[in-house]
Amino acid sequence: MSYQETINESRQKTGTPERRIQRNVSAFLHNVIELFELQAKLLTVDLRDSTNSLKIPAVLLAVGFCLFLGMIPVLLGGLGFILHQQAEWSLGTSLISVAAIATLIAGGLCYAGFKLSIAGIVLLRRSQEELKENVAWIKSALVETDSVGLSPGEAARRRYSRF
Repeated sequence: MSYQETINESRQKTGTPERRIQRNVSAFLHNVIELFELQAKLLTVDLRDSTNSLKIPAVLLAVGFCLFLGMIPVLLGGLGFILHQQAEWSLGTSLISVAAIATLIAGGLCYAGFKLSIAGIVLLRRSQEELKENVAWIKSALVETDSVGLSPGEAARRRYSRF
């Protein structure tokens, strides 16, 4: 019959349903692998940028912490004794005053280091946001059969073509 010939011809042109499914799954898995490769590259760049931006805060934190620990027994005691002798304060008052000033300085250095380190860690949000978008793409590609043809790399190039 003529309608059977038309169906058979269309099956030959497009392939069997199993073959089409195999091609779609293969294309989808290729896109998922490409997506994870891009995600890994982005994470590498973000970690490098984050590490570079954390050098100064780490040094500030280390110096502040060392100053705090190292100044307590030696310098603070010495300054307390100088205040006791020169200003004629009581020994207790002079030692507590020096300790309070040193604590404020060390706290300020640690606070500055902490604030700068937060700015470096924020750079990792780019990877987090991109991962969310990639997971959303995978979900939509699993639901929509026509979205498999668009690779994540192509989608990213279209999305960020203004850069």
